[in-house]
Amino acid sequence: FMAAITMVKTLPEDIVDHPHLRDATELDLSYSSLVTLPERFGELKNLKDLNLFNCKALQSLPEGFGELKSLTSLNLRECRSLVSLSEGFGDLKNLQTLDLRKCVSLVSLPERRFGQLGNLRTLNLESCRSLGSLPAGFGELTSLRQLPLTRCPAALPDTLRAQLEAQGCDSVPYTHLALPTNR
Repeated sequence: FMAAITMVKTLPEDIVDHPHLRDATELDLSYSSLVTLPERFGELKNLKDLNLFNCKALQSLPEGFGELKSLTSLNLRECRSLVSLSEGFGDLKNLQTLDLRKCVSLVSLPERRFGQLGNLRTLNLESCRSLGSLPAGFGELTSLRQLPLTRCPAALPDTLRAQLEAQGCDSVPYTHLALPTNR
């Protein structure tokens, strides 16, 4: 069943009613050809661990994605077509680990509610080359302990860097900032 899912670009909305998915706590859709997930995907209320590693065609997550209230770990590493995360993403109150490494097309994180991810401990933005800035609510991530930003141009203001260091966040980078060149 799962092998067949990885070969399709879209899933029907009622796939969430399938017995293999309805009560799933872990779901591995890595290496799939999915362009997006069904709008009803948020109905998978028991889902704790979602692996979308290397879903190179994945462009977006549905607005209802924030309804995955049990989700603690989300791997979006190398989802090279992913452009943004929906505002509903901030409703993932139990999310502890978010891996966005090498999401090279990611241009923004949710501006309004990203800071509401109060349990987020690890956020990997390494090689997110198109991410120009961090959301205003970023400073509200008081549980954040790891923040790899290597090869990510998003500027980390000094006040935010100091705050993250004070709360014990590892990997607060100094080298990711672009230095002006003399011409």
